[in-house]
Amino acid sequence: MNPDVFREINIPTKLQTYFRRILVGQVTEPIQMEVEPRATGYAYLSWIAQGRWTGFVNDVLEIDSDTNGRVILSGQIDNASIITRFEGPLWQVFAEFNALGQQQFLGIPGIETLERAVGPQSLNSAVFKSIDERLSKFQDDASHEQLQQHFLQVLESTPEQQVSIPEYLHNGINKIEQCNGFCRIAEIAKIVGTSERQFRREFVQAVGLKPKNFCNVLQVNTALALLMNREDSKIAELATECGFVDQAHLTRAFQKFLGASPLSLAANAEATVARFVGQCRAVENRVS
Repeated sequence: MNPDVFREINIPTKLQTYFRRILVGQVTEPIQMEVEPRATGYAYLSWIAQGRWTGFVNDVLEIDSDTNGRVILSGQIDNASIITRFEGPLWQVFAEFNALGQQQFLGIPGIETLERAVGPQSLNSAVFKSIDERLSKFQDDASHEQLQQHFLQVLESTPEQQVSIPEYLHNGINKIEQCNGFCRIAEIAKIVGTSERQFRREFVQAVGLKPKNFCNVLQVNTALALLMNREDSKIAELATECGFVDQAHLTRAFQKFLGASPLSLAANAEATVARFVGQCRAVENRVS
């Protein structure tokens, strides 16, 4: 799979409250490709306007765009084995939510989509169903540029949801992201003015992942983003730079969350999954 299939597009101002980045994937030739998605710490709203997308969780077919609809909500990845297959020609757009964006934009808590890929009929969300219905109303001969504009217009015209999320949760997640996951949850809870138990409970409900797992994902993806932008592959230096105890600690974390060692990923830095996952933190790094 060509790592440059996906290109990032600008997020309209109105949507920046909910989304971190939006990527468009386009393949004009007939293809069949298989990808093993890895945890990024964020959920995705996808629209497959052309082509076919199937998703398997622990080897069980979870969703097929031909039968479950072309608008798909992909939740957080934790420990499950995920495989996605694409058949094209393909035109697809991924909108990456921020940590709380799924619940804020769709009214769907992160815990409801943990390790799931679902269509609008699988969830009790009028907003999700409305987005699906409106996205389906496009001309068969629409250009790729028109499809992109249609997607953005549908999202921008989606009414704001009245979702109550504690301010301390917003603040706590911001602090976790600012330190790329290298923090203690007890300290974060104290800083934002709540108990650790309350913070953990609200976090899991809204985000889907446990706070510790979210932190671990950010740590690994930050290291991956730096690895892909280094001219050398000195893993020990990278481990120290990113806050890991040593090279062995970093390698174990990469194996757990990315399924490969830092050295093997460095040798194939253009791999699509590595690019897609690593850029998840690279975007944040550019902002800071």
